Amino acid sequence: DNTWTGDLAAAALIVPLTLSPAKKALFAPNVLSGFQFGFDYYGIPVQYETWALVTNAALAPKPPVTFAKLSTKALALKAAGRADVGLAVGQGVKGNAYFTYPLFSGLGGYVFGKDTSGSLNPFDVGVYNSVFRKNTKIIDDWNSTGLINSSVDVVAAEAAFKAGRAPFWITGPWSASTLQALKFKYFISPVPRIDANLAMAPLLGIKGFMATSYAEAHGLGDVVPGLVVKKLSSSTFQSNMAAISLRAPANKKSTYSTSIGGRLAQAFGTAGVDGVPMPNIPQASSVWGPLSTAWAKSTSGPEATPAKKAFSAAQDEIQKAIG
Repeated sequence: DNTWTGDLAAAALIVPLTLSPAKKALFAPNVLSGFQFGFDYYGIPVQYETWALVTNAALAPKPPVTFAKLSTKALALKAAGRADVGLAVGQGVKGNAYFTYPLFSGLGGYVFGKDTSGSLNPFDVGVYNSVFRKNTKIIDDWNSTGLINSSVDVVAAEAAFKAGRAPFWITGPWSASTLQALKFKYFISPVPRIDANLAMAPLLGIKGFMATSYAEAHGLGDVVPGLVVKKLSSSTFQSNMAAISLRAPANKKSTYSTSIGGRLAQAFGTAGVDGVPMPNIPQASSVWGPLSTAWAKSTSGPEATPAKKAFSAAQDEIQKAIG
């Protein structure tokens, strides 16, 4: 898991890998960067997963090309009594920063900026940055219109979509079995942009292989890193892994299984092309609780906390925890 990179590297439990320009070119930069810590790469990505927008074709004949069109369609269906949930995004009373991240990034939010090495900078917290701050009223509007509501948890979001009572659902390849059992047609597409100038960057959960520092103690200090870099990065190996896991392979030359599960994995993988890796530095653990709480409080219905207040408090709490 790429999120372990910073902790393991800081504890000297893994060793940096030597990657040639040709080897780096096998992977999309955003996928490869999931294993970067400082100036070094500590892992070879093998697969990744992320979420996308699933559209019920019976309620919306085409996937929305803008978030404004998504909102208009969802609210019209609710007003007509054809839907109970506008946008099925799983939160719950504690919120869920993972599933709401496309909305967060689409409003200009980010977790950490980057330093000169291209690594994440824990002292640049962007939960309440100036761009996001200007867009917080949009969250208040989503709340007041009922487009999203934090009372809808992950289970309720899935149930609403399965029952045909939600036109749009944010989910990922882990829902493949649910999607295959549906009785209606659906589309899988990227979550459309809120602002044309701001990418709806999904979070990428990246899996891969690292070389531990213990290889040296067993006389394998040269062998293990070479095995990881040369063998486990190959398109053949990663294609085979993708066929088993039904996740998107990291190597750009790899292929997907032609099964229904493989086609779903490809659809979700394609939707994640603009994604950002799950943060891989130790300080990331201080982010998810406050950020989730901000979403829960600001989208809880009539008694909701104004988004400016909720996300400002989250920023302060995160910065205080990081120090």
